[in-house]
Amino acid sequence: MKYQLYNKRIFLFSGFTLVELIVVIAVLGILAGIVLVALNPLEHIAKATDGRTKQSVSQVGGSLSSFYSQKQTFPTVDSDWMDELITNGDLSDRPPQAPELCNPSAALDSNFCLQVSGNGAVVYSQLTSQGENSRCSTESDVAYFLFDTIRGRGCLVCGATTDTFSPGETCVAEN
Repeated sequence: MKYQLYNKRIFLFSGFTLVELIVVIAVLGILAGIVLVALNPLEHIAKATDGRTKQSVSQVGGSLSSFYSQKQTFPTVDSDWMDELITNGDLSDRPPQAPELCNPSAALDSNFCLQVSGNGAVVYSQLTSQGENSRCSTESDVAYFLFDTIRGRGCLVCGATTDTFSPGETCVAEN
């Protein structure tokens, strides 16, 4: 404590100095930075987005299978194929748009790609989280979630951003 004599009176000054306040703020800032790095909130958001993308791809893939069982054909890739699924009653509503574009040479709708080959079709979309992309063996490859109507389930596939996928693709991991 500091005392000051002024006109024969003693005043008591208590509190923090400016230097002490700056040190405390700096320590709190460093601790907050460590916590943010440890939690990595952007990766958690990307994982949640990937979960929604996988669910949407599976939903659209199931709708494609239903469409095929009714009409013995898949929606035409040069049309608004998702609207065909909705009009036919196989898909109740357009799923939320996927966050990443897939290869534009595929039939693109809401960032979901469709490839049709003979009696099979695949719908797929690119995933964004580092956790999913780290499952790919080549660093230049990115992870896609793909639903194959021949297999009747979804799986993770890896490829370049310019790749397209066909029914019967080899999966990195089944879901």
